[in-house]
Amino acid sequence: MSPRKDPAARQGRLDELREKVQDEAYIAGAILRIAQVLSAELATVNGVPHVGRKSR
Repeated sequence: MSPRKDPAARQGRLDELREKVQDEAYIAGAILRIAQVLSAELATVNGVPHVGRKSR
């Protein structure tokens, strides 16, 4: 049964997410990922090809 239909699995997922939102490093990483995706999308819309992250 999928988490959407299984109340116990859904509650477990909600508990997991509640813990994650209290973790500053998790939130910072999530914000960074969102910013990277949005930047890539904006660059594509403006005609600049997305080349990804530079390797070190």
